[in-house]
Amino acid sequence: MISKPDLSRAAIVARALEIADDEGLEAITIRRISKEFAVTPMALYWHVQNKDELLDAMGDALFDGISTDLDPDDDWVERLRTLVMGLIAGLSTHPGSASLAYARVLQCERGLALSEVVFGLLLDDAGFDTVAAAHIGAQALRTAVVSVSDAPGRTFGDSDEAREAAHEAKRAHIAALPAQQYPHLLQVGVPLLDCDEDDYYRIAVDLFVAGVDRLAARATAQSRA
Repeated sequence: MISKPDLSRAAIVARALEIADDEGLEAITIRRISKEFAVTPMALYWHVQNKDELLDAMGDALFDGISTDLDPDDDWVERLRTLVMGLIAGLSTHPGSASLAYARVLQCERGLALSEVVFGLLLDDAGFDTVAAAHIGAQALRTAVVSVSDAPGRTFGDSDEAREAAHEAKRAHIAALPAQQYPHLLQVGVPLLDCDEDDYYRIAVDLFVAGVDRLAARATAQSRA
């Protein structure tokens, strides 16, 4: 429990983000948060009017600290990679709330600033038309959110013991597969289930960026044809 003197909008949002990380967004209610602060639900309404406003504030907080500073000497592909990796790093601070970024990216100052840089890079540096830039920018956000929300082994609402038990059951299932029938699956079984998070994010971003780079090259070739 948190003492009453600590009650503030920032403290409410911070505690809600922590609960979502442990239990998922379904656990976020005004009644639940008020119990965490040992106050009545009415006391929270001085700081957030309802659950929707709280969720919006949580989504906005995900973009705090995400930098749009880029090395001007880097080519556009590397700058795009830096932006998406930075977005992933920001969302990873509270993975339980990562999906809130979809609704808030164009509604908060930091999200707008990030979007402006991404779309400027796609339009001015990569040379995409407006339709392609719009879809690619949206896909950049989706790549980051999905990578964070659905990272291997990430679950919400279960105890550490329950998570490890479920993980061990998956390991045992793969290990028991017939070697002659599934030799390749057995070969990747360990890194598939126990992947390094940094490697997982890096590969996800590399796949996205490589695809965008290929699209840009194809668009350039078609414009010259």
